[in-house]
Amino acid sequence: MSWQVEHALAYIAEHHQLSGELIEGELIQIGSQGQPDVLAVISAAREIDAPTAERYREKHPDMDFLCGYRTLCVWHGEAIEYLENAGIGWGSSGTLNSAALDGDANTASHKTYRFSDRLLRQLGVVREVVREFDRIHRVKLKSGTAVRIGMIADYEPNANAVRELWDRFGAVDIAWNINPNGNPSVEAVDAGKELGCEVMKWDELKGYLRAA
Repeated sequence: MSWQVEHALAYIAEHHQLSGELIEGELIQIGSQGQPDVLAVISAAREIDAPTAERYREKHPDMDFLCGYRTLCVWHGEAIEYLENAGIGWGSSGTLNSAALDGDANTASHKTYRFSDRLLRQLGVVREVVREFDRIHRVKLKSGTAVRIGMIADYEPNANAVRELWDRFGAVDIAWNINPNGNPSVEAVDAGKELGCEVMKWDELKGYLRAA
């Protein structure tokens, strides 16, 4: 049994509202009282791109959810689009466990970024949202302006968080601190200025997009 499947099943065993069993390889089945069983693939991949998602679906055509078990797993936009079009949920282990309890595994998306993604798409000045990665969105506004936005989920992002986002995913116009409970540090804001981007919370970003 692979390490990530072993860890996932051990966590489920400690969760009294869930039950889990190994089906084969990386495929497990999760049960929750009053909800349909969930067939989930538990992946140890550091990145999940479209070919990776397609291979998992070819191997397990009945899967309901693809779980990127590593905390730092990065999802490519094409993989997200492929899975959502196929009616397969995607995201972290926390997303999977919540989805099994809620009975919406086939439509669930990464809980860290789900609400922020929805905020962007529902903003009236936005014409189009292209999701390049789970945390990187290219937003086209009705004014004609295009803005590349990177999401940082840290409670209080520091300078390294901003630099690492930039280094890993390329230049962004906005580094958006999506954690509702914290605020970016002064050092993070200064690091953004050095790189050529602004570090913002939602209210600032909303105002920025409406004025752009």
